Amino acid sequence: MAVFGASADPILIVGRDGKILDLNRVAEQLYGWRRPELLGRPLAVLVSPELQRETEQLLARAARAERIAGIDGERIRKDGEKVAVLSSFGPMVDEVGEVVGIVLVERDVAALKALREALHDARGELDERGSELVKTQLELRQEIIAYNRLAESNMEEREQHRAILEAIEGAVLVLDPDGGARYLNPAAERLTGWTAGEARGKPVTDLLHLFDERTGKPVRDAMARFLATAGEVVPKRELLVTRDGKTVEVDDAVGAIRDSGGNITGLVMTLRAAASRPEEVPAGLVDRTRFDWRLSNALRRNRELNARFSLCHIAVDGFEQVVEAVGAEAGEALLWRVAGVLREQVRDRDTLVRLDERYGLLLEHCALDEAIELAQGLVADFRGYEFFWERRTFHLSLSTGVAEVMAGLDVPALHDRARVACLAAQRAGGDRVHVYSMRDGIPVERFRATFSGSELRQAVSRQQFQLYGQPIVPLGVGALPRRVEVLLRLAADGQLFSPESFMPKAERAGLMPAIDRWVIGTALEQYAASAHRGQLELSINVSGQSLPDEELPAYIDAQLLKNGVPADHLCFEVSEQSLEQYPEAAQQFIAAVKGRGCRVALDNFGNHLTLVEHLKRFAIDYLKIDGHLVQHMAEDSLDEALVAAINQVGHAMPLKTIGQHAANDAVIAQLRTAGVDFAQGFGVGSPVPLTEALG
Repeated sequence: MAVFGASADPILIVGRDGKILDLNRVAEQLYGWRRPELLGRPLAVLVSPELQRETEQLLARAARAERIAGIDGERIRKDGEKVAVLSSFGPMVDEVGEVVGIVLVERDVAALKALREALHDARGELDERGSELVKTQLELRQEIIAYNRLAESNMEEREQHRAILEAIEGAVLVLDPDGGARYLNPAAERLTGWTAGEARGKPVTDLLHLFDERTGKPVRDAMARFLATAGEVVPKRELLVTRDGKTVEVDDAVGAIRDSGGNITGLVMTLRAAASRPEEVPAGLVDRTRFDWRLSNALRRNRELNARFSLCHIAVDGFEQVVEAVGAEAGEALLWRVAGVLREQVRDRDTLVRLDERYGLLLEHCALDEAIELAQGLVADFRGYEFFWERRTFHLSLSTGVAEVMAGLDVPALHDRARVACLAAQRAGGDRVHVYSMRDGIPVERFRATFSGSELRQAVSRQQFQLYGQPIVPLGVGALPRRVEVLLRLAADGQLFSPESFMPKAERAGLMPAIDRWVIGTALEQYAASAHRGQLELSINVSGQSLPDEELPAYIDAQLLKNGVPADHLCFEVSEQSLEQYPEAAQQFIAAVKGRGCRVALDNFGNHLTLVEHLKRFAIDYLKIDGHLVQHMAEDSLDEALVAAINQVGHAMPLKTIGQHAANDAVIAQLRTAGVDFAQGFGVGSPVPLTEALG
């Protein structure tokens, strides 16, 4: 078929029975087999034994008209050598739409690596962006040549060609000479949001809304750029606003389809996403399941053959600052861009995976000394990396932990060691390599006080949380109610972790609304079952992310009714920071719960004293004085004066006041002297399981 000769990638046609029906010359060269030798033989002769079952499943999915892209795998050459490939499977259909075969398009990972290196050497004077565009130009040129072959082929071949071209991962639009759409491949449908049927006949300017990446101005000259270059491929980095309003950074190019006489009969426009989307695994990376399988295999080979391997965990220093400054979307984009940078730097035989907000790197046939040297090279090469987002620039570095693969360990233990070493590198200032050693005297449990987003999502679904309670006692002689604040703990690895260990990550992962609802429902159940029900007030924290939830007050209503708890026995604590971040939502939430009879406390007041003038906006019942001021008031006269002043402001509202972090009798006495109404802290009572605190 004509398109075989035009493709730079190996292509095989496989029957529904798994036997090879055809392959192109590039496939012959990659696998080391001549075409006649492979025709009629099962695809299994090219597949590593450990991947046979997975490959059979992928073929079966493609036979059901499913397209699968970006599968990491290995092929066995005729001479027995293993070749790393990136595979895409797609169906081949006949004229009535029935699947008659499978198209398998593969990319030689080593060849891609060599191409990148060659481009880097040849274009050393270009910056990183220029190099990417040169590489894209070569790839897109091959695709446009393939479309030229398609235009020349007869109708019998076209359906086969179409199946092959639909397996290409890049987005491709075939246009009339005047820019009207003829065809969109599946990747183009996914990228733009338009189906091929909807797009047919529409001007490309109606389908693609492109903006200059640097200026943000609309791009209206894509066709003019093509005509000015007489049909040459002209890659350019631009921003595409899709049909559903998403913005995607793309490399686009336009080329010509010509007939045998050289006349232009159509145009081909290709678009490649410049950065992988979060739900995809970029070329050169594997998923967590595959990575851990390879790590397990490395342990076995170390045990049986004494083969040497090392495991690295790699973190981006400054990631948290990026997320806090410009948001979680920017953080995701950063992590995938860095993944691409790392893939360029590691050896072909090594395996890279993204582990939530870190990366794992398995170094094959690599003793510890060599692993340290390679890790130091990664850190040095990354030093000075700049990340641009929303006109802001962030200067970043890497922290890398190295652990030797040793017999007697399992996969989780190896990850723990590499993670410990990585965190040690970060705590030492970052931009460095730390090697795990038993002599470090750093227990894994100390560093386990950090959780990934996936671990927290699992914790939410499995309800791995426990509730504790801490008393809030009145300091005066008046009839003030006894109160208990509900505190949250996460049960993991046989331990209980405080909110500082997981709450920031839960907030970035958007999990706090679900956690808040679990806390409210569970706390009210335990309160309803307690012996002192009705004799104390229950105080529950609500995160800032839950404040905009318009259905939360109704959920609270339902839980109060379900458990038979009077609304005036329930108080919600909202932090001062949440009022700053969500002022309108906070005002609406406070009004809604107070309208139902609940009370509201402002937590950590005094951390941002600028909010004093805004207190009148919020119908608060209690003012909780920030613990950083309270805990030192016995020895710091300034803190003592600030606590007294805040107490006076609260009473003038009029509000009841609570001194937090009351650690000892001296602090409690000072709070009483200042006229503070309640005290909370270890000097009053330590946190205990909520059922015990309520009992």
